[in-house]
Amino acid sequence: MSAAQQATQNPSAASGQIQEPMLPQVTDLPQATESEDLDMALESPETNEANEAEAFRKWIELEVLKIMKQQVNNSDVSQERIQAMANRTLDMVQPGMTVQQLFQKAILLNDGYPEFDSLTVKLIKEYEHKFKKKAVEQVAELVKSGDLDEAQDIVKRVLEFKMM
Repeated sequence: MSAAQQATQNPSAASGQIQEPMLPQVTDLPQATESEDLDMALESPETNEANEAEAFRKWIELEVLKIMKQQVNNSDVSQERIQAMANRTLDMVQPGMTVQQLFQKAILLNDGYPEFDSLTVKLIKEYEHKFKKKAVEQVAELVKSGDLDEAQDIVKRVLEFKMM
């Protein structure tokens, strides 16, 4: 693209000014769903694993947006930090991940970003509440049916996650 075309599309480019990236207006975000909404999405009978993971991913993203909005409203953070927080979230929490992958990545969001500590606590509580209970029930059923190898695999996966 020629300089003239760039100047037409972006008048400040012609003057040599550097454009700051436009960030979304954090104050205009829709209300984030609460844990009860996540529970409904995860327990719905028509929900399959992909829908469950997508609902969980969206919940994580909304929780991140709530944190970012609070930071902006309190003027506790620079525009660059907000952008870095958003980029970290988008890099680590991606569409197509399983629920387990989302948990494993999302609990690491606060590495270098203490603003996300409250989210990490929520995620660990959510895991304990929803998925540990579900795993215990699955293991009990597998043991009753005599499928000890599968039961052992589930226990290993739960323990691996807890060790992270």
